Amino acid sequence: MDKNAGFSPYLNKVHTWGRLWSLGALLVLLGVPTAICAHLAGYSQWDEARELLAGRDIYVDTSSSLEALEPERAADIIRAFGAQNVLFGTDFPLETPTRALARFARLPLTAEEKRRILGENVARVILKKEETGNGETDLV
Repeated sequence: MDKNAGFSPYLNKVHTWGRLWSLGALLVLLGVPTAICAHLAGYSQWDEARELLAGRDIYVDTSSSLEALEPERAADIIRAFGAQNVLFGTDFPLETPTRALARFARLPLTAEEKRRILGENVARVILKKEETGNGETDLV
């Protein structure tokens, strides 16, 4: 699949590589209740992603972002979206889980923020999916 195609077939994630304007419009126009946006919502466009998407009912993941950001900036972006809305991601096979975890460990986040990002948040997403019944989900 072309990385700029707009949508990823994996885990109902919206792939945001270079598509922030279309993602923002999609969320508003379609009334998407919840989205999971890869790469902290906008690989290499983190300032724009924060401006357009922070405060919305979305999740972001850390895949292919932590290696490109200074730890302090990554932590600032995570806090802009809210640690309760961030999922740990590796973008495997581009990044191994071991390297991604090492980068994540260096972030100046609290133990509670790290605990949420490394597991509690994804558990909440899975439970939300199960609560809709019949395998249906409100996640895009």
